[in-house]
Amino acid sequence: MKVAQRTAELAARAREIEGLLASIPDMVLRVNRAGQLLECQAAKGATRLARLECLAPCSVTALPSPLYVAVLETGRQALEQHPTAFAETIIEVDGAGSVDVEVRSAAVGPDDFVAFVRDITDRKRAEAEAAGLLEKERQVSEMKTRFISVTSHEFRTPIAAAMGTVELLRGHLDRITPPKREEMFGRITSSLQRTTAMLDDLLQLNRIDAGRTKVELAPVNLRNFLQGVVDEARLADRSAHEFTFSWAGEETEVTTDFHLLHHIVSNLLSNAARYSPAGTPITARGRIEPDEVWLVVEDRGIGVPVTDRDRIFEAFERGSNVGTIKGTGLGLSIVKRITQLLGGTIRLEPAAAGGSCFILVLPRRLA
Repeated sequence: MKVAQRTAELAARAREIEGLLASIPDMVLRVNRAGQLLECQAAKGATRLARLECLAPCSVTALPSPLYVAVLETGRQALEQHPTAFAETIIEVDGAGSVDVEVRSAAVGPDDFVAFVRDITDRKRAEAEAAGLLEKERQVSEMKTRFISVTSHEFRTPIAAAMGTVELLRGHLDRITPPKREEMFGRITSSLQRTTAMLDDLLQLNRIDAGRTKVELAPVNLRNFLQGVVDEARLADRSAHEFTFSWAGEETEVTTDFHLLHHIVSNLLSNAARYSPAGTPITARGRIEPDEVWLVVEDRGIGVPVTDRDRIFEAFERGSNVGTIKGTGLGLSIVKRITQLLGGTIRLEPAAAGGSCFILVLPRRLA
């Protein structure tokens, strides 16, 4: 009677275990210490693992290599020292591509263990997306901090200069000579122009990031265009530097956005003048390849330290060697964004004779 009762209890227990296993969507493996796959239940449902064949008895090495390695490692850990052990790996499944899997093993006897293999591809993707969002949020937070720090200083300086000059004129206008008066009015104008330029940069950056900057294509004689921009830079610089321009080849026409390209080149030339000693050369070179346009602006200024080159195109970032030279760190960030709008690339290289060399590569015809 007791034997029959015990047999019935064991049968009921076996049915419970079978029912439990049948309800699990994971692949379930029973393996011995030697690596023999004793039993195998294939994964169920829409999981990518359902495409993986599961045959027993056989060697566990019949499974994809990273999977059987993870199964054996976690299983032996469970047999030797831990109630359970787990690992993550990536396997290739026909028709499903790369699949992230989690293996959890538990001992079920002195020499046998059971391993549950779960598809965690979606979870890993969600984790990666969450990590990406957190990183983006961190970068935005850092940018806001730099924005407040830089703009509060850069805006305060010209505004304070203009206000101080206005106070001097207000209190001593009758005692200031006309030439000195003109100089002071010029100082006010210069301060306000600098403030306006910074506001324009901020608005331009915001328009680009918001996708509100439109690219308007038209044929451009690039050689004449570049010569004109160099002449403008020379006049604005009041001939403090030696601007030169050279062109290679006969072809000169490209299809691009005149105004956006003007912003790029004029910014690179003005930066070259700002960070170079007076009297040093600033060179602009251009050429047209069958499918590309190459523009190079080179100077012999202070250059950009190696440690700063990776981030020099980020907003509010400047070289650590700029000292007291004024700037917000927005110019090159805007240049890079406009370059991308025009389908091109820009990179910084150290100039052969010292200084900086910016290399701009654009498509000859932007569709």
